[in-house]
Amino acid sequence: MVRMIRKKRLLFVSSSFGRLKSPEMVPAIERYTGLFFRVILKAFREGHGNKLDIMIITDRWGIIRPSEQVPYYRQNWRRVPNERFSELRERNLTVLKKHFKKNHYNEIFICAGRKFSEQISGFENLTSATVIRAQGRMGPMAKQLKEWIKHGS
Repeated sequence: MVRMIRKKRLLFVSSSFGRLKSPEMVPAIERYTGLFFRVILKAFREGHGNKLDIMIITDRWGIIRPSEQVPYYRQNWRRVPNERFSELRERNLTVLKKHFKKNHYNEIFICAGRKFSEQISGFENLTSATVIRAQGRMGPMAKQLKEWIKHGS
């Protein structure tokens, strides 16, 4: 009997402006309701996403796990000072260095715009995984995300 080994994959996705307005704390994967999150949740409902880890790049806390409890907040990343993004980048790289020591991935997919991608800039030096970046505007990026999730399941 031949066993098929599935690739272990990591998805970096930026938080969305669309947010569940519930006043209680909810998991980040439920708090953010933008296009990319709808694509991810639909793919999971359809049975895709095996061996997929997710990290959400936020404008407030840096990278967080989908299960992390997040309050409702109204913040537009366009109003976040560049210095704050630099601070978040340093924090994120420290977190990722520890994470990659314990977790080895075959592929990493980044579905985030320029500002959010800058928060993880340099992580490529911490892993040997193949890195794929979604290109274009929201619609094409969402399509690439959908295909990437389905391709690996």
